[in-house]
Amino acid sequence: MTVFSWCNMCFFIRSNDNNLLTYQGPYVNGKKISAVDLSLAPKLYHLKVALGHFKKWYVPESLTHVHNYMESLFARESFQKTKTPKEEYLIAGWEPKVNP
Repeated sequence: MTVFSWCNMCFFIRSNDNNLLTYQGPYVNGKKISAVDLSLAPKLYHLKVALGHFKKWYVPESLTHVHNYMESLFARESFQKTKTPKEEYLIAGWEPKVNP
């Protein structure tokens, strides 16, 4: 993802916090996980780790629905089994893109 894409993701997060409340479940389609959720999980994880490390930016605490959504995604067994074993690996992968 480019910096522009990250900015778009940040805008999406901020503008959709209240929308997550209307879904009647932890996921976009409610109680059942969908392809949208599975696609967003790694992007949100990269956003959380990489932007936190390089830019000291975090999803604002006021966006409680986004935080709950991210926690639901990151707690899934499938996510835990497929994410990078150490955040340092993810940070190292972003290093050349952030600090060329």
